Amino acid sequence: MLLSRLRFTLLFLAIPTACSVEKGKEPSKGSGMEASSADGLGLLSVVANPIMSPGGGVLSGPVQVSITTPTPSAKIYYTLDGTAPTKRSSLYTSPISLDGQSNVTLTARAYRGTWTPSAVVTASYTLPPPAPVPAPAPVPAPAPAPAPAPAPAPAPAPAPAPTPGGVSFTSAPEFPAPVQVIPNRSSVVLQLPVVSGAKDYRVFAVTNGVSTNIVGSTEEVLGATVTCAGLRQRNECDDAEAVKAYGDAEIIMTANCVDDVRSINLPKSVATKIEVNGLTGTTQLVVEAIDRLCPFVGALGQTHAAVPIAGATPSLTTTYGGKLITFPVFQPTFPVMTEAEVRAQYGSLILNGHGPAPRPADPLKGPYLNVAQPAPRNAPVVLNRTVVTVTPTGTGLLPPGFKNTDIFEDFSDDTDQFQLIAKRNYLEGVILPAGLSNVGGAAHWANSRWNRYTFNYDESQMYIDKGELHGVLADSGQDVMGSNIIYPKRTLKIPDAGSTFLHITFETQANATQRRYWWLHLCGSNTPGATYSGTTFPGTSTILAQPFFMDPASGSQISMAGWNCLQFVPRAGSYDVVPGGEFTNPVLGDSRSQSSMRILVNRPTPAGSNPLADTNSVQILDPAQVWGDTPSGEGQWVRTWDAQHNINGGLFDDQLYVAQKSTFDIYVNRTQAVMYINGVQKICDIFPTHRLTMADAAVGLGQVIYHSSAERTELMSAQWIKTGQNYYLHNTPFVDVRSFDNIGMQEGAPLPASFDAARCYNTL
Repeated sequence: MLLSRLRFTLLFLAIPTACSVEKGKEPSKGSGMEASSADGLGLLSVVANPIMSPGGGVLSGPVQVSITTPTPSAKIYYTLDGTAPTKRSSLYTSPISLDGQSNVTLTARAYRGTWTPSAVVTASYTLPPPAPVPAPAPVPAPAPAPAPAPAPAPAPAPAPAPTPGGVSFTSAPEFPAPVQVIPNRSSVVLQLPVVSGAKDYRVFAVTNGVSTNIVGSTEEVLGATVTCAGLRQRNECDDAEAVKAYGDAEIIMTANCVDDVRSINLPKSVATKIEVNGLTGTTQLVVEAIDRLCPFVGALGQTHAAVPIAGATPSLTTTYGGKLITFPVFQPTFPVMTEAEVRAQYGSLILNGHGPAPRPADPLKGPYLNVAQPAPRNAPVVLNRTVVTVTPTGTGLLPPGFKNTDIFEDFSDDTDQFQLIAKRNYLEGVILPAGLSNVGGAAHWANSRWNRYTFNYDESQMYIDKGELHGVLADSGQDVMGSNIIYPKRTLKIPDAGSTFLHITFETQANATQRRYWWLHLCGSNTPGATYSGTTFPGTSTILAQPFFMDPASGSQISMAGWNCLQFVPRAGSYDVVPGGEFTNPVLGDSRSQSSMRILVNRPTPAGSNPLADTNSVQILDPAQVWGDTPSGEGQWVRTWDAQHNINGGLFDDQLYVAQKSTFDIYVNRTQAVMYINGVQKICDIFPTHRLTMADAAVGLGQVIYHSSAERTELMSAQWIKTGQNYYLHNTPFVDVRSFDNIGMQEGAPLPASFDAARCYNTL
């Protein structure tokens, strides 16, 4: 099994055991944090009011105001203009200086996770005006010096190149080949030619307020939305990421590639594809090749959050070279940044920046000291530039084949945000069976067309912006299962065996690991009308992703009601080498797959049985394509195959990006599942002996992350050689940031004309 190959480092000794969550306690009466109800779903605590010191009044001079709250772990947000603070306001981290201001109205409010926020507390301060600065004393004029001999006039600097909107840029040649434009409904994909020496590419529109700051040969873009290409993520070895183990324990285990013959030394490579979202009409875009990575600006969300990194403190001590060494504490939190914060810090909104915060040159000083932290501003040199005019296809009409009675969502209305319906901190025995101690909380949200369920919801977000649905899923303890899942507000019919299918289409990022991925499932009761009312699931049941649900030996149902479920789970590639990959292993002749897909069925739990204890529910539908796997226990798709079932190509190895989306089209009836990726047939399972039985299906689509501390260890481990996941290692190791677009669901749809039935796998 995969987990048996893990070797955990001392870096995470302070992290709680996987699948453990501390049970909360209700506050006692009179504590200032009394409980209050939340829509009948659970009990919430109230954060105590902030306390300001000094508490306002007429002051005789400059002052620093401190703000505290009796509630442990609460975060305080404040404003200085008298408006009520929200989580988008300034976060209090140190005393606030009122020096140089005469009249200030300070307001503060405290928040803690899912607790009810405190009341808004206000204090007014009157201070004396700042003292006038005395004029400097006159300096005597120096005696005139002899006039120097005239020097030859310097050659004039080349004039900055003109661009759209009258903005001047540094001079740069055109790209060596044309930029290819692929339009979508509210976005375009730009396929870029390779530029020698380019470490990244960036694209932006010149609109009102956009300018540049040119210093020497560098060029910083201000006031724009800048979309960068970033690095392609590949699960292969790169010696540039290697840090050998040292000391009497394996503190860092990122090995040199030669240590495992299955690996291939593949240095970092910049992506040559950029997706620009949020376009509403014909737009001129400036496309540039640059000499460095765009800076990582933090995980982007709708609201600010500072998520604790478990195990970041205390520092670690070990013996190295016969001496005791103490490793410094790395940053104890990682930030989720708002657009306004990014614009204020970087001058523009930068999307998909991969350049990490600097690390100490000596790993003994703390090799991951700045993990997950934003990088500093770093203006690049532009190597090539071109201007392209693009036009998206528009959102006015449904895609071909879709009718008004079908479900289709392109998220073009950013006012239709999710509103909280109800949430509960503690679930066992209330809306979930006992035994799910790794589930810390659940929340139900809704907008006009979708229900959203979030499990382990601290700091998780889901919001609509720039024509996309964005999900931010933070693993707050780095040890539990978290998920953001949306369901349309009605169930859908799955056709019987035959020529018609339920067609599900969506766009999202294909990159995945063993512990973070997009996730699609179809679950339902065998009784018509008993699955889902369109608002809530019936009784005390819900659908909950569990980290053990893919293991036939121990996997229980994702539907706590014991319903029939069909699941699609993308993951990282296999441990073993197989033919058909992009790269040839110099020793073994093949390469490891970089992506995989598992399709499985949870059969209905027999009447009277506990769904959680039904360890025989999981049925794998896929072939065994790697050594040691069996279809019944560890089947998975890691490659495509031809009509003779000879492996002949990659699955979605060529789509491993963290920002650029792929299009998935999935066709399901009661005995067959077919998957297309970017219009190409990739997977087909036929499963007559594991026939689906649900009368109607709730279709859930979303994101999952769990045990991210273990994931980080896996990505660094010499056993796994997965250092190609640079973004997850350095920038977002404990949070999954993913987006979805153009989600459609059609009942009674045919398969594409290109479908080849001979390439299907027949499940026994």
